[in-house]
Amino acid sequence: MKFRFSRKKQVVGIDLGQAYLKAVLLQLNVKTGEVLVENYATVLRNEPEVPLEEALRILWNKLKTKCLDCAVALWPEGGSVRVFEPATSSDRIRELMEAEAQPSQPNDLVVDCAPTGSPEKPRSIGCAMPRAATAEIEAALKKLKKRLSIVQLAPIAIFNAFVVSHEKVAKEKSFLLVDIGSNTTTILGGQKGGLRFSRTLAWGTKAIEENLICEGGLDPGESLEKISETDDINLNAIKRSMQVIARDIAQSLQYLQGQSGSFIEQVYLSGWLSSQKHLVTLLQEEVTQGYSHTSVNERTGSELTQWNPLRSCTATDLALSDFKLLTDLSRLPAASGAAFQYLL
Repeated sequence: MKFRFSRKKQVVGIDLGQAYLKAVLLQLNVKTGEVLVENYATVLRNEPEVPLEEALRILWNKLKTKCLDCAVALWPEGGSVRVFEPATSSDRIRELMEAEAQPSQPNDLVVDCAPTGSPEKPRSIGCAMPRAATAEIEAALKKLKKRLSIVQLAPIAIFNAFVVSHEKVAKEKSFLLVDIGSNTTTILGGQKGGLRFSRTLAWGTKAIEENLICEGGLDPGESLEKISETDDINLNAIKRSMQVIARDIAQSLQYLQGQSGSFIEQVYLSGWLSSQKHLVTLLQEEVTQGYSHTSVNERTGSELTQWNPLRSCTATDLALSDFKLLTDLSRLPAASGAAFQYLL
């Protein structure tokens, strides 16, 4: 009897966002190492409220796949990511993460740690999430006869996607990633292949929309997409809303440059906002204003630029047929990173 082993490995990477489910279907050719983008899809979850099982069913129909394995990225309430210095043992990391989370029961928290960075400067990443965070997605996938193969916290998935897709930059330079979602923004600092810090802030595009509604620029229920690049009055209101996050980006830049001793030329943006050039321009102005100078380098104005999490992959005609390049790529870092973790 001859046994035939598949030379291809397939997975659906899912970003379980609060506003959208975002997914990418990837296939790895085990023999060549090539990763193929077979399809992608997004599903709006909350307008109106869609049960998770139904949203996943719609997602699979859009992906047009029978793939069973899923790699999920999520950022649940109570999730935590910390970077520890080299001398910190895994037992001590678990102890500190558990103490910080203060779960109601010791078994309520899942804690894991992994090395990060170069052998010369090894550090450890500590991750913690409530055990219940995966229960809903696992139950919904089980009803659809799918397998939950990997769960990652979204900041780690975004970092993984950048390391895979921008390998040279990630290994050789310091870099800053900013992922702007609907309700939160994640800022990640990396240095020579390792994660240096991770921050998740309670600010996103919804905060801008709420501010515009208060000022009369939007009616309730309308989205930021309605604002054109010629709407000077509302653009000024948006700029004021961006001051909070711009200050955090500027401070993160200063800290990372102080650690690395070199100027960081680009800040890598993701999320829907990163595909809107007029909004990126406003954010760029605010970051430059907040970043006046550092002791490392008097140059200012690191460029804010969108990055492609699937840069290292090839794509099928099906994936490319409905690919709105800037908007869709900007939403896929976490889904791509979780999928890469499963495949590579």
